[in-house]
Amino acid sequence: MSNKKLLYLETCIAIIGIVCFFYSIFTLMWVRQSFNRLATTIYSIDDITKCSQIISGEWIEDSFYDTNYFVHSDVHHDLLVYEHIKYLNEQMQIEEEIRLGEMELLAQLIEAEAGNQDMTGKRLVADVVLNRAEDGWADGTIESVIFQRTGKTYQFSCIKDGGFNKAAYSISDESFQAAKLEYEASNRIDEDILYFTAGNYNPYCTAAYIYGDHYFGY
Repeated sequence: MSNKKLLYLETCIAIIGIVCFFYSIFTLMWVRQSFNRLATTIYSIDDITKCSQIISGEWIEDSFYDTNYFVHSDVHHDLLVYEHIKYLNEQMQIEEEIRLGEMELLAQLIEAEAGNQDMTGKRLVADVVLNRAEDGWADGTIESVIFQRTGKTYQFSCIKDGGFNKAAYSISDESFQAAKLEYEASNRIDEDILYFTAGNYNPYCTAAYIYGDHYFGY
């Protein structure tokens, strides 16, 4: 074979080698970028078997949702921050719904038991409910305190006689305001009273004072 043909052949082989080299580099870069894009997606445990070959990733244990995720190591921090913020927002919404629900129940009881009393009288009735809940009566919630009963005897007569249900359709702004003031107050008007009755003191309480139509006791 002549030197000219040999040189030509060697040149072709060199060019092919260079092309193959760069092709391999680009292929590896493309594969890695594909893996990275794939790994930035959060996978559930059921899906993890589909990407068991993904590199540059790690398992993340999410203490907020009690589950595991596989995420790319470069982005897991941001993803967890996002999930944490999302979780906190959801919790805040739940807590707000509970807060509004409890205040509405409290306002409904105030309307039923003290709808004809002045603002202070309404707030004192609210204090009885809140103090009982804080003291651990029933299950320690406003709802459980309002509906608490022993046998067939309810703690609040309006539950049995239907006054509570009737009040749901006629809660005044003042009753809502009284419930809100005492529910959100750092210091309620009276943080000790646990009983109120009309006409006389509850025989199971220590007499405290009379305000409006109600006899309050400890």
